[in-house]
Amino acid sequence: MKKLLVLSLVGLAIFISSNVFAFELSFRNGPTFKVKNWIDTQYKLGLNFASSSKGANSGFMSSTTIDLSVLQGTTILWLTPEFQYDIKLGGIPLYLYPKFGLDLLFGWYPGNFKAFGFGIKAAFGAKFDLGESIFIWAEPLGLNMVFAQYSWGGIAIPGVPSIALGGWDTSVAMSYDMMFGIGFRL
Repeated sequence: MKKLLVLSLVGLAIFISSNVFAFELSFRNGPTFKVKNWIDTQYKLGLNFASSSKGANSGFMSSTTIDLSVLQGTTILWLTPEFQYDIKLGGIPLYLYPKFGLDLLFGWYPGNFKAFGFGIKAAFGAKFDLGESIFIWAEPLGLNMVFAQYSWGGIAIPGVPSIALGGWDTSVAMSYDMMFGIGFRL
């Protein structure tokens, strides 16, 4: 098992250092504001791992974001595969980008309230290079629309959400994100 782990890490290091792809790791944080229904105003903290074709100063990127939002006993875990397109502005190291993604979330709330959902995300942001391997960024516009199954307790059967089994119900919720952070090119 130890050898398999070592070989996997070596393979990952070779893949990251290859000349085919460029990778970015960024740290995210910022507020999430309630727009509609049960996603309360919270603080969101997370990581984003992105890849793109190496050598392209601007262009298409695919990424995965893992966020954890918390406030007043409420916790939501967000997993979001995303796609963005970086547009370089002139000769300065500034990029604007639209971003689209699919949300998958798991929520735990006070009072035995649980939620599971999926949704869509749209965001717009800017990224500024501070050097070859470090950048700062901000996403002042981010909107999440989530379709979720939730339960207020009862006899919920995992994997079988329905109104007849333990008080499960369906809802649409919306939240607005205002995220910012720092990132590193690997």
